[in-house]
Amino acid sequence: MKGKVTVIAVVVVTLATSAYLLTLGNPRDQTESSGVFATGLAQRVGSITRIELLRGQESITLTRSLDGSWRVATSDGYLALTAQVAGLVNGLATLEKDVAMTAKREKFGELSLAWPSTEPGGGALVRLFDTPDGSSSSAPFAEYVVGQERGSPRSQYMRLLSEDQCWRCRGSVSIDTEPQRWVDATLLSLPASEVHTAQIGGLTLSREAYGKQWTATIAEDAVEAWTPERLREAESVFPSWLSRLEFDDVRKPKLAQSADAVTHTLVFDSLRAKLVVYCVTEQGRMWARFEVTPHEGAPARDAGLNGDVNAKHKYQGDPEIPDWAAWHEAHKDWEFRLPQWKVEQLKAEPREPQEVPRR
Repeated sequence: MKGKVTVIAVVVVTLATSAYLLTLGNPRDQTESSGVFATGLAQRVGSITRIELLRGQESITLTRSLDGSWRVATSDGYLALTAQVAGLVNGLATLEKDVAMTAKREKFGELSLAWPSTEPGGGALVRLFDTPDGSSSSAPFAEYVVGQERGSPRSQYMRLLSEDQCWRCRGSVSIDTEPQRWVDATLLSLPASEVHTAQIGGLTLSREAYGKQWTATIAEDAVEAWTPERLREAESVFPSWLSRLEFDDVRKPKLAQSADAVTHTLVFDSLRAKLVVYCVTEQGRMWARFEVTPHEGAPARDAGLNGDVNAKHKYQGDPEIPDWAAWHEAHKDWEFRLPQWKVEQLKAEPREPQEVPRR
């Protein structure tokens, strides 16, 4: 027992010594070791027109338009979530210095504050610009290296790119370089009961409006392709494919107009609209574009058997019947990269059940 206590004591002392050594650097008086980390940022929040986020080989660029809206420039200018951008900037502006850490460059990696860094879990760089046109034509007015985040107490390792002094700051800020984190990545969350026809690869699944039983019809030239196993899989996947449709990235149209370039064409007919999805595989990723034709004389989206579904729409991803004319207008000029788990559903091949990832 005594031996175990000795080992634990040695470990504790070692950890404490390491933490102490990381605090060694250029001497700092009490005034310099307290206060706001991003000095002056709070006063310049309104003038920021461009934000660059870099982590490893990934990057996100956000630019502010003349109308005040934010766009994801690295995704061809798709509309960004204003609240997400505000959360980043406000998070940086409210960080408070807690402890002066190391100022030795060889120690930066231990706090994930080395830059540039290609190490997994390495630090990120945030660059802020105030150029009138939102370009990078002049130098950024601030560059912050964002390192490890700690949960107890809630804190973040930070340093200015132009300085060697590292800090542990009270508060935290999340740096995401995945495009879908900066946009409303939910394309559709259509109630499954809305769809009454689904077509793909010569297969047509149909049912009466709001019915439960699907009838399969297979084109003559596709009969051999639709084996009983594939048909069962299709019947369980395609009718509800629009009930949770998200994307990983977005861009301006680049899909070839040639029919040979389209790898999948899905056609869904619902009570209120017809929706056609054209998919192309490019460098192992699938991109999709959408064409929507609202049905004339269809019930209003808050009427009929699904009216109560719309009334319960309270959070992102909740089932909802969109205003199809508005949805088409908002999405017609874009292509969306589908998540891999959604692409797998298009294969309609027997496979082991997979857990759907949660956002």
